Amino acid sequence: MMYLIRNPFSRSRNFLSRIRRYRRIFTLPSAVRMALPFADHELVSVNCKELGQQIILRRNTSDTLVAFSILQNREYDFKVDREPRLIIDAGANIGLSSLFLSRKFPNARIHAIEPETDNFSLLKLNCEGRENIILHKAALWPHAALLSITDPNADKWAFSFEENNGTGTTPAITIPQIVSLEGCETIDVLKLDIEGAEKFLFSTGVNDWLPLVRTIVIELHDRYVPGCSNAFYSSICNRPFSQEVIGENLIIHFADAQPQAKSLRHHLHA
Repeated sequence: MMYLIRNPFSRSRNFLSRIRRYRRIFTLPSAVRMALPFADHELVSVNCKELGQQIILRRNTSDTLVAFSILQNREYDFKVDREPRLIIDAGANIGLSSLFLSRKFPNARIHAIEPETDNFSLLKLNCEGRENIILHKAALWPHAALLSITDPNADKWAFSFEENNGTGTTPAITIPQIVSLEGCETIDVLKLDIEGAEKFLFSTGVNDWLPLVRTIVIELHDRYVPGCSNAFYSSICNRPFSQEVIGENLIIHFADAQPQAKSLRHHLHA
């Protein structure tokens, strides 16, 4: 008869491996806390080295993947040709992108847009006390509407929304509304991670706001909503731009925003 002999050190090695992984973005005590075998989805407060503050996330969920993408892989560490004043962070999730951009561009006002209730609750907690981060519990959309979640069972980072004959409960917010609130002449950075809604955003009404934008940071989701890339590139192709790729994000820099922005601002406020 053969007996299976378990390696008494394997569990310890796995635990230490998890600590080393989390240590890349968190302090050592927080890395140990993340590695401990607590329940999935449990809220945990950790000290983030990159952000220089405590953040709250849900253990063993997509929150951890988002944290590594933003804080270790630095997917929003792009360059701009001037200091941003206005940043729109659509699909802000639990706030890590807004916090990263706030630390990178401390003089910018950041409008963080997140429609999902649980995500928004953590967004509020993580961005508490940041006067330059303005929160909107809404979905970015081409026009005013009430929206419904397409798939309520989707992961917290993958919620998408749709119009459903006005029976939805999630309010939409538009880019011109934010521009009107701020009175800025340009949108210095428009960050979009909106799970396929970019197809609709770039399919109608883009001339009302696109000439204002200097830089777009976007993740395209054709795998969820076919046609996202086509709608996006069809909208921007008439403007001179340069493109780079960081992780899953496309970084689009426009060279002609300022002259068009002034005239469009007068149009918006007329």
